Amino acid sequence: MSRNPAFNTMKLSVRNFPIVFIAGLTSIILLSLLVVSRNEFLSEPELFSFALTGDITFGIPILFYFFVIRKYDLSLIFIVPAVIGSVILASFLIPESHHYYLDFIKQGLIICELALITYGIIKISKIIREFRRITSISFDLIEKLEKSFNNIIGSSFAAKIIVSEISMFYYAFFFWKAQKEFSVDLPYFTYYKKSSYIHLWSIILFILFVETFAIHTLISGWSAALSFVFLGLSIYTFLFLIADLVSAVKRPIIVSEGFMNLRTGLRWRALIPIAQIESVERCRNKAHDKNILNASLGGEINTIITFKEKIEFKGIYGIRKKVNKILLFIDDPERFTKLIMDNK
Repeated sequence: MSRNPAFNTMKLSVRNFPIVFIAGLTSIILLSLLVVSRNEFLSEPELFSFALTGDITFGIPILFYFFVIRKYDLSLIFIVPAVIGSVILASFLIPESHHYYLDFIKQGLIICELALITYGIIKISKIIREFRRITSISFDLIEKLEKSFNNIIGSSFAAKIIVSEISMFYYAFFFWKAQKEFSVDLPYFTYYKKSSYIHLWSIILFILFVETFAIHTLISGWSAALSFVFLGLSIYTFLFLIADLVSAVKRPIIVSEGFMNLRTGLRWRALIPIAQIESVERCRNKAHDKNILNASLGGEINTIITFKEKIEFKGIYGIRKKVNKILLFIDDPERFTKLIMDNK
């Protein structure tokens, strides 16, 4: 099934919001609540239970398929959470004493889940083999992960999310094991040593730690569930900050063989033909324009690269942006500029 890459960066609007699906889902819920509240339901419980079970567990996935999966050209794998969600919803809407038909569907789901797990294990093993194969020809972890997923399961929004999550947790938890993703034989340029990024990173990390402890203690007295949600978000942010710094250290900008492999931590990356570079200049003033990407880590800039035509940059979680110019902070901007201009 084809996948529309435009969905990856599509902004939510009234036009693309799944209004028909939401309306259909709401109608099924309201109709079910109305039916179970009527006296007729108690007089013919088996008939109405059968009808409601079918409407909820089959009707919702069918609506989801036609008005979400087909509309946004998603993979059929997305029908699985819709089916599971519809069964859970049916468990709440239909009185527990009338779950006889629903119980049959639950037993069928167990078989489907086992088949899905088996399918997942097979796919994961293939992805691991593909990753090991690509490892011999590439240094970049994120690129290797992305190619492995694309070659086995195809390019999709879900695959991009998984690649981003794996990358983040790898750099955050295995920073001591992560290899430098470049060859010392090739010209490379760091972008974190002379900027204020590490100082800013340390301050944010300290504030995050203090605020997490204080707010978690404050909220826990009011709502334990909300306090744990906040704690989870804080831990996730903490891990992202660690991963971003580690990836910046391990993934410098590389210039070789007519290409510039531009990488800024976990945030942006692109393989740019040097022939497509119009100019490289020193710059200290930030510019706010949709055609300019500020890819510096700490906000400071000292270099602006102008392209002959728009270049697409890949960001975390499948974000993509095409720009004419990019702002960077390079630790050695003079050497960087000279190397690029000499190779044009």
